[in-house]
Amino acid sequence: MKSLKILESRAYTPYSGSPQYAVVKGKSGNYYPGVRVENVSYPLSITAVQAALYGCMSESDIPVEIILPEGDSEFLIDYWKSHFSLKISHTFPEESELTNYILQPGNELRKDLEKLLERASVSESNFPVACILETEKGWVTGVNIEVGSWPLGLCAERVAISKAVASGAGQILAAHVTAPKSDYVSPCGACRQVLFEHLMSKRVYLYQNDGGYFDVTAEQLLPYHFKGDVLKKF
Repeated sequence: MKSLKILESRAYTPYSGSPQYAVVKGKSGNYYPGVRVENVSYPLSITAVQAALYGCMSESDIPVEIILPEGDSEFLIDYWKSHFSLKISHTFPEESELTNYILQPGNELRKDLEKLLERASVSESNFPVACILETEKGWVTGVNIEVGSWPLGLCAERVAISKAVASGAGQILAAHVTAPKSDYVSPCGACRQVLFEHLMSKRVYLYQNDGGYFDVTAEQLLPYHFKGDVLKKF
């Protein structure tokens, strides 16, 4: 099924009602899906192309081509094309060819988190972070991806969430985060806002560098949070 309407249905667009999807082909020949993931704090929304690019890079692959629907108006497309030297096409792969981001749970979560750090793309900060989400269908991983235009990078938590949404992983049950170069492991403010929207009362486990960890809810990470109940919905 080349139309990939299933990706369109997975987009998280409760505020605009305008789902978008994209696929990035990696140097390996694998295809990585991405969908629009909106946030109640609008500037924190993740575009479909951004999600697909960083899904590819978080799997240790190199993006070579962006596949978009005909007439797509991705506003950053010129930047992505230039930064990654990408081709643009409109011929989607079969649904069965898409990379499945959902993994079967492992037995040593902390060791799996530490191994993930090797995939982080941190040319700007040299500060790797890894995240594993527990979802209804399995684990979904993320690492931080940085680009020269700093605001366009994404932290590990947001990369993992965008991959979980694009893969139809279902409800996110918990998040696990590590950052070995941090003096104190804790999500940044932007990630707290996004975690709150997708986990709210679920647990976030923060693995400290003394070998211990502590856990809080996403809601506790963002006291006096912005919910935006009065915002216009589509």
